Order: sequence, then structure tokens, then C-alpha cells
Amino acid sequence: MHNRRKFLKGFLAGGVALGMWEDTSTGALAKSCDDEVREVPKCFAWQTTIFCQFGDPGLLSDVGAYARRIGCDIYHGEPFSPDIFAIPYFVAIVDRSTLTSESWAEYLEFREEVEDTTPCILVDSLGASDGWPIYDRMEILDPNIKHHVHGILDRIREAHLVAQEWRIENDLLGP
Repeated sequence: MHNRRKFLKGFLAGGVALGMWEDTSTGALAKSCDDEVREVPKCFAWQTTIFCQFGDPGLLSDVGAYARRIGCDIYHGEPFSPDIFAIPYFVAIVDRSTLTSESWAEYLEFREEVEDTTPCILVDSLGASDGWPIYDRMEILDPNIKHHVHGILDRIREAHLVAQEWRIENDLLGP
């Protein structure tokens, strides 16, 4: 396939979107028209989603403020869940201790298999030791060091610019 990454991102986004609806039968849709208007589940587009799976509240506050400033959403991954595979995003910030070493190995295998070059910022102290290797487009930054927080925000900015360029090239920005 010519552009596997684009295909997989779209496929995953579509799968997530379709999986969010409880009942789409005609009867259920008609019944819901009579009910109160309910909040529609949020769909996450990879071009505007920052994936976060870590527990540092200070870093989360900084990333959240920056995400609001650039018009992006944050998806908070659940520890020890497959969220890192299922949610589309343009940059990930991950504490690998919220995953098992087996699921981290599967994630790396998945990235390699689909030639995923999405930036992934690691905010843990596991280093690149046995069982916790890192690949291209992955960087370990310590959020306890102030200039590293600025580095994390810089990486988000850089990845966001790439996502915006993709949206422009594919005419997805609209009016």
C-alpha cells in the first residue's frame, strides 16, 4: 500500500467512531428523537489529538493549557489499556510504567509494522533498558526538569505543525 500510515490512521479513526454508538437501529434512532438531546460521544481526529498516558499533574496542566491554546484535544489513556493502539493522535506523551513491558513490545512491533513515525515523548525513568527499548521518533524527557517541559511543548508544537500541513495538503481545514 502506498501510504499505509494515512490508511491506518483513517481506518482506526473510523473504527473508533463507529464503536462509540450504542444502538444505531432505526427504532432506536427514532426513539432517541423523542428523548432529551444527549451529549454525542467525542470522536478524536489524529490531526488534533494529543495522546497522554502519564500521572504527572503539573505536566498534564502544562500540556492541557498548550493544547487549548492551539485548538487541540487531549485523550487521557487508561493505564494498562490498549488506548495507545486505538486512539489516533499526532503526538503521544507516555509514561511506560503505565503499560506492561509486553504491551510496550507489542506497541513497538505495531509501529514498525505500519511504519509509524508519529512522535512519542517518554516521560519516565525507565531509560532504554532491556524490556523497554525505544525507536525512531521517540525521545525521553524528564518533566521534573523545567527546560524538559519546554522541550515537550516544543515537540508538541512541531508535531502539530506537521499535522496542520497534512490537513492543508488534504484540504481538510475548511472555512
